[in-house]
Amino acid sequence: MLLALALLVPRADAAYILGVGEDVALPVGGNFARVAVADDGEYTLFWAAGGDYNHLPLAHDLSLNDQEQVHMTGRTDLIDHAIRRCPDGTWLHAASLNVTDMNDTARVFIYDAQLNLTNEVLLDDQNPDIRHNDMALLCSDHVMVGFASSEGGYQWLFELDDDGTELQRTEVDAPTQLMGGGLWEDSAGNVNLVGRPSGFDMQMTELDAELGIVESVSVPEMSPGGGTAYWPQGVIRVGDYVLVAHMGRESDSGWNQDTGNVYLSVVSIADKELVEQVAITSYEPGDGAMRPWAARDGDDLVLTWDKQLAPHVTRVTIDPAALGEGPGDTGGGDDTADSGAGATGDRLAYDGGGCGCATAPDGGGLAGALLVATMAFCRRSTQALAPRAPRR
Repeated sequence: MLLALALLVPRADAAYILGVGEDVALPVGGNFARVAVADDGEYTLFWAAGGDYNHLPLAHDLSLNDQEQVHMTGRTDLIDHAIRRCPDGTWLHAASLNVTDMNDTARVFIYDAQLNLTNEVLLDDQNPDIRHNDMALLCSDHVMVGFASSEGGYQWLFELDDDGTELQRTEVDAPTQLMGGGLWEDSAGNVNLVGRPSGFDMQMTELDAELGIVESVSVPEMSPGGGTAYWPQGVIRVGDYVLVAHMGRESDSGWNQDTGNVYLSVVSIADKELVEQVAITSYEPGDGAMRPWAARDGDDLVLTWDKQLAPHVTRVTIDPAALGEGPGDTGGGDDTADSGAGATGDRLAYDGGGCGCATAPDGGGLAGALLVATMAFCRRSTQALAPRAPRR
């Protein structure tokens, strides 16, 4: 019991991000690792390998279920990937290809709720004006895929219908780069971009209903230690804030290519200011992480990234009430499951919480009762932490 209590000490400086779990390396090879959370609380791991995108069930203890991987498209020429679960339970998947030049082509794939392929669309073919790699994806009120212009300084948004067919493409005069950037939708239905222009600080751009620029704001505080923040593809809106899983490194020396450490930043929607940031990984310069992602499961975020072509995953616990989320509101972010305490059976929604808690034992008995009681005490202690106001 003393050991359990020692592991359950809350972060003294916790305000919004209450705890970070163990870094778990998964036994598959590839990159563009993504986790999605279904309405029933089940997890799915996606990753790129062999020129295709693949998926397997991921258990709540973050272990892979022992099943044969599913090759999603049947192709062997796909390079970079993005996938989103849509509000109706279907799936939107985009990928880049090399046809005559590097990443000169993009395809879109549509799947039903059971991840059966229902349609494939050649979205943009051999177009050298657009960088189709490392695309951003949105599937909510707006269904779109975003790319960066080859010349820089412009972004391309392709609006799609339900079967992935292009409805309209819009060139947005914003330096918020979508190559390795993210898209999210605010409570007013406006589309927002988050990305890092080459050589500059992280930036957020809000667009109106006609995809015109409302404002574009730099957020230099997201760069750890005054270094560099980049690749903010894991974006989740919770209450009055957006939580951004992104890459960062305090200096450029010693890192291989674009690798670094994974960070989770909390940014206020109203003023686009950083209010909290936590390092998710602590790799040394050399072979670091890349391509982070975030999905939400109630009070938890499930973060993924890849390191040396191996997907990694961890669980991060947040405080939705402190973030301004009311009862019954799941924030409207993509890949969000309404899974409060008890919604997933014996698994507590407070897994890996602000006290570093692990999953409660499957069995009952004294050990299970003591752990559950300790987790409840830990949650109350964490919620009592102050102040919760954004730090300026």
